[in-house]
Amino acid sequence: MNPFFGTSAATPHAAAVAALLLTKNRALTPAQLQAALTSTPVDIGPGGFDDASGFGRLDAFAAINAVSISTSTTIPPARCVTGGCDDGNPCTDDTCDPATGCQHAANTASCGDGSECTLADQCNGGRCQPGPSVTAGSLSTLITAGVNASLADCRNDKRKQVKKVVNPLTQAVKAFSRAEVAGVGTKKWTKQVAKGEKMIGTARSKLTKVEAKLSSACVSQLEEAIRTGALGDTSLR
Repeated sequence: MNPFFGTSAATPHAAAVAALLLTKNRALTPAQLQAALTSTPVDIGPGGFDDASGFGRLDAFAAINAVSISTSTTIPPARCVTGGCDDGNPCTDDTCDPATGCQHAANTASCGDGSECTLADQCNGGRCQPGPSVTAGSLSTLITAGVNASLADCRNDKRKQVKKVVNPLTQAVKAFSRAEVAGVGTKKWTKQVAKGEKMIGTARSKLTKVEAKLSSACVSQLEEAIRTGALGDTSLR
């Protein structure tokens, strides 16, 4: 339709002016917005409101001058949409409350502080807090836990294939344990750490050869034990 007129044309213009008024005073109520919009138009028909021209021609300048700047320091809660509140922080649980906006509640989940030299990092106060430093002893303990965890997931797999991976992991546990007893920096510590790292490499190589014969759950658990043991490559040097 040319020209475009009527309520279909007037509505978006009125909505735009209402948005301008809210930029000046976000605390305006719907009733206050309506009053500002209907009390300031330029009368273009019979005096006052009429069915043909309503309140008259909208006057954005007059309407915004009719609104005072809010003196309140309270900012209305921001709107949000479900799924749109992710702040990228693994240490917060992000939710959307239409009434109060995005909420970011601190949690105590496991996290990674970006350092390969700490273990069991955990969220606290909305931030990832580093766990204890990696030592030969802690590696020994964690690899053992990983091997034990794999037993349940690998119980239905061929024992011979599983042992090809578990055996070098067990030898790595013994080597790291001996290094811990010997003490950091000693000749024996250096020798046993090197042996532990070598056994982790052997376990990785063995898993690559047999993983096609194992269940995905079993492979996943063995990979985790190997990944933990590999921390020694960087953190113990």
